[in-house]
Amino acid sequence: MLRLNQCVGGIFLLIFSVFITGCQDQLAKIGGKAPSLAVFDSENNPITFDQFKGKPVILEFWSKDCGACIAMMDKWQSVLQNRPDDVVLIGVGIDKNHFDLNAFAKKYGLTFPIGFDQLGITKERYQVSVTPTTYFIDQSGEIVNFHIGFSYELDLNKAISYLVKN
Repeated sequence: MLRLNQCVGGIFLLIFSVFITGCQDQLAKIGGKAPSLAVFDSENNPITFDQFKGKPVILEFWSKDCGACIAMMDKWQSVLQNRPDDVVLIGVGIDKNHFDLNAFAKKYGLTFPIGFDQLGITKERYQVSVTPTTYFIDQSGEIVNFHIGFSYELDLNKAISYLVKN
């Protein structure tokens, strides 16, 4: 019996090693294909790029207690109201403790998709160490640019226009 448990444990470690090694191949870099998402909405449904194929996507990494994140998402919300068909914004929450996403979105008037990176996989793939962090992905799925932090000078309309033209 002990030998069977060791064998099963060994198989598990092998599969886990292959999984982890495969994830390292999916690191975000400008000019490269955007790594897949491991993000789930309030109903625990996956949010994927396939849902928005052919449209530019902006990933906004945020955390609940980050004032700069709230300010950035508010800024995005204002811009997206005037350009609803140009781009898709996905808010990727990286908090370890889960909370009511619907209540959060309602409190701040957010109408774009937001979800949790439950296992930290997306955070790792996009090498996010601070929030807010924003990734700009064109309609072909290529990472065009990224921005760390909140900035009043960041021209979101210009960023969207650049994504739409390319």
